[in-house]
Amino acid sequence: MFDVPITDHAPTVSANQVRTRLRIVLCTHLHQPLYRDAASGRQVLPWAYLHALQEYADLTHHLEAAPTATAVLNLSPVLLEQLGDYGTMLSRALRGGPPPQDPVLALLTPGGRPVDNAAWPPLLRAVLDSAPPRIANRYPPYQRLLEMARQALANGTSHWLSSGFLRDLAAWHHLAWCGESAQADERIAALIAHGLSQGPVVPARFGEDDLRQLLEVVTDIIVGLVPRWRRLLGTGRVELSASPWGHPLLPAMLGTVADLPDLYPGGAGRAKWHLARAQQAFVEAFGVRSRGGWLPGGAVCAKSLAALGGFGQAWTLTGEEVIRDSLKAGSPGAALPALIPPRGWRVAGVPGVVFARHTALSSLATHYAGWDAARAATNFVEHLARVAREHADDPQAVVAVVLGGDRADWPDGGFAFLSHLFARLAERDDVEPTTFSAVLAEPDCQAELSTLVPGSWEPGGFASWVRGPERATAWRALCGAKRAFDQAVVEGTLDDAAQARAELQLAACEAADFPWWLGDERPALARAAFGALFVAHLRYLYRLLDEPVPAEVDALVSMLPPASDTAVME
Repeated sequence: MFDVPITDHAPTVSANQVRTRLRIVLCTHLHQPLYRDAASGRQVLPWAYLHALQEYADLTHHLEAAPTATAVLNLSPVLLEQLGDYGTMLSRALRGGPPPQDPVLALLTPGGRPVDNAAWPPLLRAVLDSAPPRIANRYPPYQRLLEMARQALANGTSHWLSSGFLRDLAAWHHLAWCGESAQADERIAALIAHGLSQGPVVPARFGEDDLRQLLEVVTDIIVGLVPRWRRLLGTGRVELSASPWGHPLLPAMLGTVADLPDLYPGGAGRAKWHLARAQQAFVEAFGVRSRGGWLPGGAVCAKSLAALGGFGQAWTLTGEEVIRDSLKAGSPGAALPALIPPRGWRVAGVPGVVFARHTALSSLATHYAGWDAARAATNFVEHLARVAREHADDPQAVVAVVLGGDRADWPDGGFAFLSHLFARLAERDDVEPTTFSAVLAEPDCQAELSTLVPGSWEPGGFASWVRGPERATAWRALCGAKRAFDQAVVEGTLDDAAQARAELQLAACEAADFPWWLGDERPALARAAFGALFVAHLRYLYRLLDEPVPAEVDALVSMLPPASDTAVME
C-alpha cells in the first residue's frame, strides 16, 4: 500500500523520445443481490434502487459528461432485473396503479403510507435502517425527523406522529439519497429549497404534489439507467460486462474451495445455468453478448475460467496475490521478481484471460474520506504516475484499478472526486485509459501461466465465504437445498413451470452475498438482514418443492443476531 504522499510528477520527455503510455483499465462493479421476497413479491431491502439513485446515476453522469472517460462497468444481471422490476412498479404507480412493492419507496405514494399509524413502526425502522450517517447528516430537517422517529420507536409513541410527519420523512429520505447529478435537476432543487426555507421541522412541509414530483424524478432515474448504459456502450469508450446471474461463487460450486465442508452437488451444471442466464439478460438489456466479467471478490480457478470461456466470457479479473501464487506454483523454487509484470494472463489449456486488480491503487480511495476532492484526485493520479514510471520499460503493461464502493464515507459519495479524477486523467500523457476487450486485441499484452491457483482478492482468499460456523452452516443448508431440488427433478414431482420456478429460486439461494455477510466480523444488522433473507429464500424453495424445511435451516436461524439491533447497514 502507498503510505507516503507523492509530490513529484512524471518526467518530461524530449521530442525525439517515444513515450510509453501505461494502459489502465478503470473498473466498477454494480451489483445488489436479490432483495425480493419470492413468496410475496415485496422488496424487503431497498438497496437496489437507493444505490441506483446515487452512485450508479452519478457514475453514469460522469461517463457521459467527460468526453474522454473510459471505463468498464461490470453489471450483475440480477441487479438489471431488479431495476427493471422497480421501473415497472414506479411507472404503474405514476399511472394510478398500486404503490411499489418496496415499503420504503412506497412511502412516496398515498397508498403506500398506512392510514392507521399503529402500523408505522416497521416503516420507521425501515427508513432508519437505510439511513447511514452520510445520508442522515445531509440535511438538518432530515436529521431531526430521524431523531424523532428513533424517540417515537424507543418510547412506543409513534401513534402520536402525524401523517404530515410521514410525508416529510419519506420526502427527505429520498431527497437525501438522490445523488449529486439528481440534485442538479431543477425539480429536486426546488423541493430541497422549499424544505429548507421554513426553518425548524414543521409537520406537513411536503404535500402530495411534492411527493408525486419526487416520485417522477426517481422514476426517470431508475428507468433511464439501462438506456444510458446502452448509449455509453455505443460510444466505444465504455465496456459493459456481466457477472453470472445470481452472483454465485463459481469456484465453490465447482469444488475448488478446499475449506468447504461439502462438495456442491451438480455444481458444474449450476455454473452453466448462471452463465447462460447472464448472457440472456445482458442481450435483452444491451443487444450484444458480454465479452467478460468477474466473480465475487475476483474469485477464480481454472474450472471457473473455463466455464466463463464456454459462454463467450473472454476475460475475468482477480487479485495480484492469485497471479503471484500461480507463478510460484508453476515454477517451484524459482525466484520471482519483486514487481510482477501486469498483464492479461492466459492459463495453459484453458480459454480466456485473467487480469489482476492493482491492490494498492484499488485501495487508495478508502484513505481519501475527509480530503478535499481535488487534492484527492491529484494524489491518486500522482500515485498512478508512479506506477507508470515503474513500468516505463514495459510497453505491454496493463494495470486494472477497481473503483468500488469505497467512497461511502464521502458526504457527496465521491462525486467531486470522480469529476476531478476524469479531468486529471485527460491531462496526462503517460497513461492511456482503455478497456479489457481492447487489450484482448493486443496479444503482446498477454503472458502465460502454466497453472492457476484458486483464490480471490479478498484477505485470506476464500475465507470471507467459508470461515466460521455461520458460513459452514449456511453452506450445508445450501447443499441440502440443492439435493432436495435434484431429488424432485429425478422423481418428476414438478411440472415444467413449477420446476422452472424452483430453479430460479435455487439460483437466488446460491448468491455469494449471503455467506459473505455472515460471521462475527460483520455488522450485526447486516448479519441479521442477509441471514434472514437467505433463510427466507431457502424456505420458499422448500415450499415450491413441497418438502419440509430441514433442521440445518433452523440451526442457521438460531445463530443469527436479532433483527432489532440498531446498527445501520449500507
